[in-house]
Amino acid sequence: MRNGQTTLMFLVLCFSSIAPILVPQAELSSLAVDQDTSGRDLIDVTIVDISVGNSTDAAQTWIQPGGETMDYLLRGTRYAANITFKNAGTGFSSVDAIGTLEAIHPIGFVMETWTFNLSLAGGQQDVQIIEWTPDAAHSIVDPDGTLHGGIIFRGTIQTAVSGLENPDAESNNIYEEQVPIALWHDAMERTLQSLAANVPLWLPVSYTDRESYTLYGGGTDWRTDNSSAAAGSRHWRISDPGGGNYASNTVDMLKWGWIPNSGSCDDSGHGFGYGQIDNDVFQQTGYAFCWITLIDSDYRSVHWATQAWGSMASGDEMAMEILRGMQPSDIEELNLTQAGISSAENDWTQVIYNMTDVHDDNAYQISYSKIADDSGANSGIHIDDFVLFAVEVVPEYTITLDCDDPLPNAYVVIPADPNPPSLYCQLTNNGYREVNLNIYTEVSNQSWMNTYPLRIDSDNMLDHDNYVALNPLDGETSTEFWVNLTVPEGANVETLNWTISFTDDFNSQTMAEMTLPVSISSSFSVRLDQVSPAYPALTLEPGAIGDVQVKVKNTGNQMADWTLGAYFDSTLWGAPNLQWYEDWDDDGNETQLMQMTLAKGEEQFITARFHAPEQNPPGMVEISLFVQGVAPANAQSVERIYIDIPAVQDAKVTAYESSMTALADGNLRTMSVTIRNDGNAPEIFNLNLNADWHIGASMATQVTEPIEPFGQEVDITVIMQMPEGLMPNFYPITVTATSQTDSTYSASGQFTLEVPTTYIVEVEDKDLTGQSFSAGVEARTMNFEIFNHGNGIDAFNIGLGLDDGVVAEISNGATDGRTIYIEPQTSTNVTLSYSFTEGTFGMKELTVTATSVKGLEDGQTVSASGVANFQVGSLGWIRLTNGPLIHITEPGPHFLSVEVHNQHPNANQEIHLSVTVDDDAVWNLKSVRVVTADRQFELAPDAKRIISIEVYVTEQNLLNFNQDSMIFTATLKVDATDDNTEISMDFTADKYVSVESSDESGFGALAKNIVTWAIGIILILALGVVLVKILMSTEHEDEISSLGGYESSLGLPDAPTLPDAPTLPSADTTANSMYGGTQELFAQPVMATPPPPSEAPEPASASSGPPLPATGLPEGWTMEQWEHYGEEYLRRQGGA
Repeated sequence: MRNGQTTLMFLVLCFSSIAPILVPQAELSSLAVDQDTSGRDLIDVTIVDISVGNSTDAAQTWIQPGGETMDYLLRGTRYAANITFKNAGTGFSSVDAIGTLEAIHPIGFVMETWTFNLSLAGGQQDVQIIEWTPDAAHSIVDPDGTLHGGIIFRGTIQTAVSGLENPDAESNNIYEEQVPIALWHDAMERTLQSLAANVPLWLPVSYTDRESYTLYGGGTDWRTDNSSAAAGSRHWRISDPGGGNYASNTVDMLKWGWIPNSGSCDDSGHGFGYGQIDNDVFQQTGYAFCWITLIDSDYRSVHWATQAWGSMASGDEMAMEILRGMQPSDIEELNLTQAGISSAENDWTQVIYNMTDVHDDNAYQISYSKIADDSGANSGIHIDDFVLFAVEVVPEYTITLDCDDPLPNAYVVIPADPNPPSLYCQLTNNGYREVNLNIYTEVSNQSWMNTYPLRIDSDNMLDHDNYVALNPLDGETSTEFWVNLTVPEGANVETLNWTISFTDDFNSQTMAEMTLPVSISSSFSVRLDQVSPAYPALTLEPGAIGDVQVKVKNTGNQMADWTLGAYFDSTLWGAPNLQWYEDWDDDGNETQLMQMTLAKGEEQFITARFHAPEQNPPGMVEISLFVQGVAPANAQSVERIYIDIPAVQDAKVTAYESSMTALADGNLRTMSVTIRNDGNAPEIFNLNLNADWHIGASMATQVTEPIEPFGQEVDITVIMQMPEGLMPNFYPITVTATSQTDSTYSASGQFTLEVPTTYIVEVEDKDLTGQSFSAGVEARTMNFEIFNHGNGIDAFNIGLGLDDGVVAEISNGATDGRTIYIEPQTSTNVTLSYSFTEGTFGMKELTVTATSVKGLEDGQTVSASGVANFQVGSLGWIRLTNGPLIHITEPGPHFLSVEVHNQHPNANQEIHLSVTVDDDAVWNLKSVRVVTADRQFELAPDAKRIISIEVYVTEQNLLNFNQDSMIFTATLKVDATDDNTEISMDFTADKYVSVESSDESGFGALAKNIVTWAIGIILILALGVVLVKILMSTEHEDEISSLGGYESSLGLPDAPTLPDAPTLPSADTTANSMYGGTQELFAQPVMATPPPPSEAPEPASASSGPPLPATGLPEGWTMEQWEHYGEEYLRRQGGA
C-alpha cells in the first residue's frame, strides 16, 4: 500500500513538471535576473516562469534589429497567462504558500491581481493559468525598430507561515516579465470578398488630383496579391498582379476603416471611438464606409509599423499619410519612396513612422496613398502588415515623492528648536492626465496641533496651513513643496510620528503617505521677544533716552539661570548705552537687573533702556539683545531690534561783520558769510539771498558744498554790485540756508549795508582817428557829454588840456567853466570850438576834465577826463597817381588825368575833389577845373577811378605868354569820408605866334602892333579880374550849378524869367560841411593883384565886375553876388 502511494505521488509530480510543456505558450522577456531554482534550503519557494498566450490566442511576434524575437499582445484581445511556482527546497514535506500575479501598468498602478493558494513539497512546482484582456496599449518602437515598454507581470510567493523560509532564500520570491501591448495589428488580409461588418479593414478609392478630389472613373490601382506576403497570405499593391503599371495622373488612397451595419460611425467595439463617413469610398465600392478617426490627445505616443518593397517612377510617390483634412496643408506623411526600402521582389523592408504629436491634439485618419504624375509609371510599391504601437492615455495615475527626510534616523529636536524640521519634497505625477492633489500633515501628539505647529509651502501661494490643495499638476510633470514643523516651547521628552499624506481631490483616494519619527530630547532653551514688535523699536535723537519692553521665556524643559546682554553694530554704542530694569512686583518701582532664574515655561517682562550717543549720525542702529544661559544651561536667544537715529537739522548763518559801508561807485563789494552745521548728518544747503534789487547783490554759489556735522562750517561770499546811482540808505541783506535733506528746515543770517552820498563823474571820449582833419582851416564844433554817475544832484567845473597845434574853447554848455546842476544818472553836453594851426600834422589830443562841485563842497576832489583824438593830415586810405604829362601848343581844352584808389579795407569813401593852381596858371590860363562828373563820387573798398582835370587855354592866353614855353602846377585836393590828401602835377604850354605877324613890316606894322597891344592890355586888365572870379566859382560848379536853376555852360537861350540870386559860396552850408571843405576858400579875401611882368599889361581890378545892365542890378541880387556871378548871368541872357 505504501509503495503504491509513493508511486502515485511520483507520477503526479512528474505530470506537474511537464504540464507547462504540454501547453502552447510564449516566453516573455524577463525584467529580473534568471531565478536560481537549485536547492539550497529545506524550504525555498520561488517562481520559475511567466508566459502568455496559447494555441487559441497566441502572442504576436516582433523581430528586433538584432534578429531576436519579442512577443507582444494586442489591446482588447483576451489571453491566457501561465505562472509556474516551485518549492526549490530539499525538504519532502509540503509547505503552504500564497502566490500572487499582478498586471502592473508602467505608470505604477495595478491593473489586475490574481492570488493562488499553494502547497508545495521540495522540488515540486505548480502552473497556474489565468485569462486577461489588456484594456490599454503600452508599447514603444524606437527609430531603429527596437520594441519595448508594456505591461509588467509581477509574480510573488510567500510561505503561509512567516519565518519558515530562510531570509537569504527570499531573494527569488519575486519574478517579473514585461510584455508590450500594441494598439492594433492587421495582416491586411481582408478584402471586399472577405469583409465583415464592424471589423477594421482597408478599402481603396481613386481621385484625379489632390485639389478637387474628383473621383477617378477608371477605377482604383489598389489590388491584393496572394503570390507572397510579409504577414498572412497576401499583400496590397498598386498595379495588376497579372502585369502592367499603375495609372498616371491619379491619387489612389487605401483607407483604414470599417463597414458599419448601421448608418452610424459610432465605435463598433474596436475601441477607436467614432469614425468619419466616407462617401467617396461608397461611390466607388457601393459600401458604406467609416474612416477610423484617431485623437492625438488620447495617446502619449503612436508608431505606425509596416512592411514594403518596390519602387515608384520618377516624380511619383507612395506615402504613409495621416490626415486631419484632405487639403495638402492638412496632411503629414512618411514618403516610402524616400524611406530606403528594398526594390528587390519580396525583399520586405520594415518601416516605422513616428506619428507622436504630428497633429497635436487633433483628430486624424490613416491612409496608404499613391500620388502619380503624367511623366511615367511602373508596377509600384508593395505593402503589407499594419501595426500600431502606442502608449495610450489612461485615467489612472500614481505619484512619486523624492524627499530629503533623514530616515531611517528620523528627526531629533529640542523644545522651541531654533532649527526646526523642514521637509523638502519633489512630487511627480507619473500619469498622463492632469490631476488635483491635496497635502495633509499632522503629528501624533494632538496637543501640539493646538498651536498650529505645521506649515506647508507649495505652488499654492494662497494657502499655507497643514492642509493645502496643490495647483493642477499635468501628467508626467513635477512640483515641489516644503512641510515645516515647529516644536512647541517646553515640549516634553518623547517620540512622536509626523505624517504627511496625499489624496486625490476628486475621489479622496490616498495616493501616497509617509510617516517620520520625531524625537524630543532634554535641553535648555530660551526665547527673547519684543513685547510690542515694531520697526524701528525706538526713534532717538542724539543724546535722547528711550525704553523697549521685552519678554524672556524659558522654553526648554529644565529650570535655568539667565544673563542679559547686547551686541551693537556701531562702535559709538556700548555697555554704557544700555541698562536692564525689572518691576518684579508691578508697583512701578524699577530695579536694575543683571541675571534671573526662570522655571520651565516661566516668562518675565523686562525693560531695556537705551541712551543714544551725543554725536550719533542718522541711520538705523542694529542692536542684538540676547539672553544667555548660565552653566549648565548653554542656550541663547537673540532678538534683533533697530533704533532709528533721525537726521537733526541745526544750522547757523553768520556774516563776518554785522554791517559795512560802501560807495555806490559800480565797484564790487563782498561780504563773507559762514554756514555752520550743528546737526548730526552731513548737509548740503540751498542758499537764498534777500536784498534790495538795486544793490545788485548775489552769491558766489547757490548751493553749499557738503558740510560735515557737529560744528563744521563753510564760508560763502555775498557779492554786491554797488551800481552807480544807488541812493544813500541802510540796506539789510539776508542769507537763508535751506536743507536739501529736509526742505522745511532753514536758517538765516543778516548784515546791513550802508551806502553814503557818492560823487562820480564821467566825461565821454571822442576817438576821431578814423577821420583826417586839415590844419589852418576854420574852427569846428564838438560836444562832450558829462555824466553824473553819483547818487545826488551835482554840477561840474570844466577844464581843457590841449596838444600843440590844437586850439579850442568852450562855446556852449558851461558858464564861467561850470555846467548846470543835473540829477544823478543824467548828463549834460559841453560844446567846444576847435581848430588846428597851420602846419599841424599827426595825432593830436584834446582833454576835457570835469570836477564835481558838490564833491569839492564836501571836501572831496572827484574828477574825470575825456579825450578827443584827431588825425591831422592824411591817413593813407586814398592813394592818388598822376596820369601822362601834357604839353599844350594849341588853344582849347586839354585834360590832365589822375587815378583815385580807395585803399580802405572795408569802408566806402565819399570823394570830393577840387583843384588849385600856381600864380602863373592864374594869370596865363583861362581855367583849370575838375570836370563836373568827377567832382563828387563814391568808391568801394579797393576800387579805383580815373578822374579828369580840364585845362582851358585861349588863343589870347597863348599869345600873351611872357616866355616861349611855360610850366604850370595844378594841385588836386581830395576830401574823403575817412581821409584827405592832395597831389601836384606839372604841365607845359608853348607861346602862340600868329601867322599874320610875319606879313607886315615897317613902321606901319609897328604902329599897328602898339595899338593892338594897348587895346589887349586894357581888355586883359578888364577881364583878368572876371576870369579869376569865374575860375574860383567854377572850381565848385557842382554846388552852385544846383542853385536857382543856373547852368555852368555858355550860350543858353533867353530865360523867360529872372532867376533868384544865387547863394554866395561863403554862405553855402553844403560846401562848408566837413565833406565840402571849401568855406575857408570862399571866405578868404580876394587876393591882391600881383605886379605884372614888365612886358605884360596890368590886369583888371579884382573888385570890379561886369557892367550892370540898363535895368540895374537884378531883383534880389547884391553887388557881391554880381561881382561873382554877373558875367555868367549876362551870358545866360545872351548879353555877354
